[in-house]
Amino acid sequence: VANVTPDNLENVNLFSTGPGFNVQLGASGVLRVQGLYSKASYEESDLDSDTLFASLGVERVLSSRSVVGAYAAASQTEFSQAPSVRDFDVREYFVRYEAEGPRTRISADAGYATLAERAGRSSGSPLLRASLQRRTAGSTLYARAEQRFASAAQLAQGIGGNATSTANGFGSPLSAAGALESRAVAAGILRERPRTSISLEAGWRAEAYETDRTLDRSLLSVQARFTRRLRSTTSLTLSAGFESEDAENRQGGKADYTTLAAELEQRVGRRLRLFLGVDSRSRSGGLVANRYSEASVALRVVYSLAERGERSERWSLARL
Repeated sequence: VANVTPDNLENVNLFSTGPGFNVQLGASGVLRVQGLYSKASYEESDLDSDTLFASLGVERVLSSRSVVGAYAAASQTEFSQAPSVRDFDVREYFVRYEAEGPRTRISADAGYATLAERAGRSSGSPLLRASLQRRTAGSTLYARAEQRFASAAQLAQGIGGNATSTANGFGSPLSAAGALESRAVAAGILRERPRTSISLEAGWRAEAYETDRTLDRSLLSVQARFTRRLRSTTSLTLSAGFESEDAENRQGGKADYTTLAAELEQRVGRRLRLFLGVDSRSRSGGLVANRYSEASVALRVVYSLAERGERSERWSLARL
């Protein structure tokens, strides 16, 4: 198992799509159904995967600002080009509670999950996804926690359970194959002004792989982000991040990563956004041969099928 260096990086395309709909059940009940198909395509590795995800839930509105529900979810992941990697199925059974006050918002899933590898072993574990937001004068404090089964690609996509993923901000090894159990916590603060926002986040995550323990690792992460709106349609984001990785089962597995980045966003109309970014990333510690520094430039184009304000309004109406 090799540590990550510029020589063994590759591009990965992640795609997800699927329907979701809600059915009103009486005056205070809602039936929620979601289906999702996702695909991970690798530039070089034979680790392409297809995932089918489905969830069914019944919620009851307790008040205008709180909801409780019971859910069942299932996913099926297949690695079509890697016969040595075991396909796996995940089943989740959990209850959900959501509440929103004038300054506080809480969302929590708690239950049990099972993992079944085809032609392999099965295991089970408690499931937890929780988030807390607290608004103060000009600032928002937040915390997230998660324990679940997934693949590395699914962590990067945030697939599963309709809950906020804590994967963002951690360098998931997308070249890792098979199922894993992820445990993560993160906390931060966001301070916003009419044209400026500043955020600071710290987090920890542990990954335990089912079939290859040399991939197991833990991560400590700190990230800072500064965004300034230069004009009504243009904004600049500066960010810095530090990660400390400990992969005790891998030679030279202890390392530190430092990232500096800048990204310019230009909105073209109400649906099209262009992003031009530059970043520098370096690795220190571990084996000398695995230390490196690299820089990259990226151009992203994002087209929204719904206008940003319209999409936010629909989400609020659906959840409340």
